[in-house]
Amino acid sequence: MYVRMSRSRFLSLSAAAFLSWVAGSSGARAQGASGDDPPEGQMKKLMTAIKSNAYEDFTIECNETMRAALSKQQFEGLSSMMGPMLQPGHKTTYLGKLRRKGMMTYLWKLDPGGGKDEAVINMTIKDKKVAGFFVQ
Repeated sequence: MYVRMSRSRFLSLSAAAFLSWVAGSSGARAQGASGDDPPEGQMKKLMTAIKSNAYEDFTIECNETMRAALSKQQFEGLSSMMGPMLQPGHKTTYLGKLRRKGMMTYLWKLDPGGGKDEAVINMTIKDKKVAGFFVQ
């Protein structure tokens, strides 16, 4: 099967795969920064940072490994790809969590509204910081 993909989409998917790998590279206790389970507040902060293209606001929620792995250019690509999905009327719905390598990965459905394609937000927590994040 042959699949055509734009360069920007390929780079976004490559970045997502890399960030997922970073999240799985070592194990630790999992829970949100405030102790919430699920860490809804952290996810919403990340979504706000993506919507406003605020790299520093995004990375403040991330652990050191994630900050080192996510360049400003990669973040800008994520922001330009997801920004339109985060307009007024979008909705997130918590789906559940998965235990992976001693960490917890939390899943939300992102519905941008207006009949547009939905996505799944994956956020992995390590030591109360975001250790992995990607959108499928």
